[in-house]
Amino acid sequence: MQKNRFEIDGDNRVEWERLQRIDARAASGFYFQNILPQVVRHHREAAPTGSRYDLLISLMGLSPETTVLVTAFLRPQRLVIISSRNTGQYCEQALAFLAEHELQPRSAVAVRLVDAANHNELCKVLRGELAAEKGRRIVDLTGGKKIMSAVAGYTAWGLGLPVCYLESRAYNEQMRRPEPGSEEIIIYEPPS
Repeated sequence: MQKNRFEIDGDNRVEWERLQRIDARAASGFYFQNILPQVVRHHREAAPTGSRYDLLISLMGLSPETTVLVTAFLRPQRLVIISSRNTGQYCEQALAFLAEHELQPRSAVAVRLVDAANHNELCKVLRGELAAEKGRRIVDLTGGKKIMSAVAGYTAWGLGLPVCYLESRAYNEQMRRPEPGSEEIIIYEPPS
């Protein structure tokens, strides 16, 4: 089934691409203000309504939009963001967007900052958060460092829980990022 195609408004695309070449922080702010709300709306209109998960644990690195999009796709009752200790500004950016666009109230979000290179600390935090919730749980591997994704996947599957990944059907080589609106969520059940 062909999904509805999403196109960024021409003026927004030009400005975003211009900012991307000269000021990455300004480009990110512009994206969050002018493009991401449209992308979220596009995906929410195409996705069935209602929460499928009681808990989403999302790894976050320097790209907070992945956590925003996975939250928009899955609509969890509770969200835990696990991120490196040096990413506070990105966590705040995601939290503000989620609250402003009524995707997840701040009261239903927890942030856990970890040492990304310390697999034992990450595993302990993951196990603690997963044990605290008895409903349907899923772990998003999209953001964060590769070692974080490896540990999170290993931990989730070891507990018999699914993981998910935000994939893109189109990649913008010039911008070196997925094309907005081409994202899709892939859920991987534990291997048998």
